[in-house]
Amino acid sequence: MRKDIFISLSASLAGVLLVWYFTGRGYSSETDIPDTEENIYIPPIINYVYDSIMVDSFQSENGFIKKNQPLSSLLGGYGVPSQQIHQLSIQSTGIFDFRKIRFGNPYKIFMTSDSLKLPRYFVYEHSPFEYLAIQFGDSLRLWTGLKKVDTIQNRFAGSIQTSLWNLMSDKGANPMLAIELSEIYAWSVDFFGLQKGDSIRIVYDEYYVDSSSVGIGKIHGAYFRHMGVDFWAIPFVQDSIMDYYDQEGKSLRKAFLKAPLRFSRISSR
Repeated sequence: MRKDIFISLSASLAGVLLVWYFTGRGYSSETDIPDTEENIYIPPIINYVYDSIMVDSFQSENGFIKKNQPLSSLLGGYGVPSQQIHQLSIQSTGIFDFRKIRFGNPYKIFMTSDSLKLPRYFVYEHSPFEYLAIQFGDSLRLWTGLKKVDTIQNRFAGSIQTSLWNLMSDKGANPMLAIELSEIYAWSVDFFGLQKGDSIRIVYDEYYVDSSSVGIGKIHGAYFRHMGVDFWAIPFVQDSIMDYYDQEGKSLRKAFLKAPLRFSRISSR
């Protein structure tokens, strides 16, 4: 009983804080809800510097691995001596298997800033998180590394015209945010019955690598206005388990789903 009261009070307090965070002035009636179209989602700009490579000291060129393109051919095209390319095949043992280089993946070549444009570093993006770096010059060195993942707290707001998925896409937000919302509101909102004019506001963490979104993190709070009814989602941790509650402290999870077929099952890969 005490737990229920504590959850209710905590959720109510969190709800008040979320209202102030969303609106900047509190909420007392329908007319107090600001025009959600005023809030425009702008992705952050993050410049990542590869480990030990002073990228600003070189000219750089970006490219993509071509189909059936061996690394020796690619590097040779930038003037890397064949002797160093052969040495690479020896030094790469136990570090990186060049046969795993993927068609279509991006790479960067860093060259001297003079007219000679001598290759100094080559970086291959094996995945959004992993890279292979090769240093040329008097000595040859290669290593693999993990790119820094930045966690950015974002705010998103908008009014639905066609669908929640399209709203996210049209405003440049990660559409996976729609999936996260569908999981939270699966018991409260029928995502197959959304109407034009329904609106959403959300505060959440998003993971970025090189200014590209690579995933959605914690949802700090959400507000959904559906068919004239307000639905709040406030996170609260109880017994080491986080769940979402409305502004009255009631869990959003109920016995039956509003939409029995999960929205995430049909809205994305």
